[in-house]
Amino acid sequence: DKKPVSGPLYTIAKETQQNITDAPAWDKGWSWPNAAINPRSVFYVVSVVREWIGEHKALKAEDKYDQLLWLASKRLEEINVYDLDTLTVESNLDKYDQKISALISALNSVKKEKRDKNYWGFVQKMVAYTRRGYKTLSEKDLKVDLVYLDRVKESYMNVWDWARKNADYGCADYCYKLDVIADNEYTIYVNDIKAREIDIDQLGIFPLQVAENGKWVYTNPIKLKKQQYSSKLVYEGEKNLVDGQNWAKFNGAVDALDAKTPEWIFGTTVTDLTLGKEKLHIIDTSDAYYYLSIDPWEVGTKYRVSFDYNTGRGTLRTLVMYQPEISAESDWNADENLQVQQYTIQFSNELSYTGDSNLDCDYKEEGVCFARTEFFFTPKLIGKDAKLVITGTSSNELTLFYPIGIRNLKITKVKPATIVAYSAFNTQPAPLEASPNSVVEYKKINPTKYLVKIVNPTKNSYLVLNENFGAWKVYLPGSVNLSKPLPKQLETLFLPSVPESNHFTLNGFANAWKLEADQPESAKELNLIMEYFPQKVFYISVLISFLATLALLTFAGINNLWKVINERKKND
Repeated sequence: DKKPVSGPLYTIAKETQQNITDAPAWDKGWSWPNAAINPRSVFYVVSVVREWIGEHKALKAEDKYDQLLWLASKRLEEINVYDLDTLTVESNLDKYDQKISALISALNSVKKEKRDKNYWGFVQKMVAYTRRGYKTLSEKDLKVDLVYLDRVKESYMNVWDWARKNADYGCADYCYKLDVIADNEYTIYVNDIKAREIDIDQLGIFPLQVAENGKWVYTNPIKLKKQQYSSKLVYEGEKNLVDGQNWAKFNGAVDALDAKTPEWIFGTTVTDLTLGKEKLHIIDTSDAYYYLSIDPWEVGTKYRVSFDYNTGRGTLRTLVMYQPEISAESDWNADENLQVQQYTIQFSNELSYTGDSNLDCDYKEEGVCFARTEFFFTPKLIGKDAKLVITGTSSNELTLFYPIGIRNLKITKVKPATIVAYSAFNTQPAPLEASPNSVVEYKKINPTKYLVKIVNPTKNSYLVLNENFGAWKVYLPGSVNLSKPLPKQLETLFLPSVPESNHFTLNGFANAWKLEADQPESAKELNLIMEYFPQKVFYISVLISFLATLALLTFAGINNLWKVINERKKND
């Protein structure tokens, strides 16, 4: 017999899931370890002991994460700084792998509901450090076999893949959490009439229908348990911004590809892409980069990019870039056949090794493994010539047998929605919105009493008081003059009130009353008194106590007077 929850539940855009598909920039507050002692030095053992003490001295989880990442990076820096023999390099790489594996295990052990912004901030830091480690060694002329460099790259890609998969980045900013505070049946409302379905984890997909006010859509009652649910909105008929486009090369050549659903397959190995800090310079004669235009490019609007992909044993890189209007420029190289254009990178992403195992595949087609991906970006600057750029890389000849490619590409504009859930027992027909024609005037008599006048009230309207839900009551005096002196403390004692069945919680804490059309009101205004009922009970109690005390004192006085009179009669 649990009390039904009559107000909306606490529902917000999901904060525990982070979009970390963008290559994390190096934070100025971070520092790369300094390899001060050669691993072959006799003093190195002292350094190892200090590291062991520091690692086991860390008590907080965040400190342990930092220690593991720091020590792993230090092993790579030692390889970078010193001319080490093969055995020492192998030993350092083994230690690097061990620390990174221990770090991922520690991060995996954190419960999903505990993974807050600090947690995902560290995950981004881990991706940035492993990326820098790979970049550091790739710029060094290693005298040992390049297989060691491949190990570091593989570790970096594994870390990034782990981070993306565990962050559930496919939802990014558009996952929502429903914190259900009691087992019950609920009707879920969404303030976006373009939403057609809501996908609730563990329960399924539920259709949405338009509410009477035409501004919200809602579900039929759904049984929810006291727990947290993840949910995602499903839209129908979203405009795909790349419909009708063919992939184009930067040298101006156009491939004859499917115009309805752009698809593109690499049949051979292509050149890797080199990223700058903020800018990307592209030489037009390169045939390794293919693009589609993104139009319109709107500042502040969020875009969703989704597609299915297969990388074989290589890497697929996705870029979103544009030419800022304030700094767009075009220069000519000394060789007039090479034109260099300057773009700003809005978003970059790498996807690697979809392999053959079922764990890597969302589905298979003719034996080829395809996985699905999705990411979001929001333009911050006015620009032009925006592009979605695709390129691929491979580390071996097997790529010829595992072609890199994408399909089912969609680029759509999206916006976050407000989602609220009401108890199925609630009489409210839809989430409340302020009436543009009604004006509410009020006078605060004291913290527990208000005089309210609603000018131009609408039928079946709602009155909201942003005070913690409690024993507030709304009385109908008929006429209230806000300019009059303070009313008597007990003037509401015999006044009619709004039925308690029309009193419910709003936004999980506030008071709301449904004002029926047949309640007393003039043509142009409705007058009310809002009062905290326990305060009136207190006034009544004080009055009763005062009257009781007065009665006792009167009785005692009369009794004493009667005794005095009787004593005098006896003496006479």
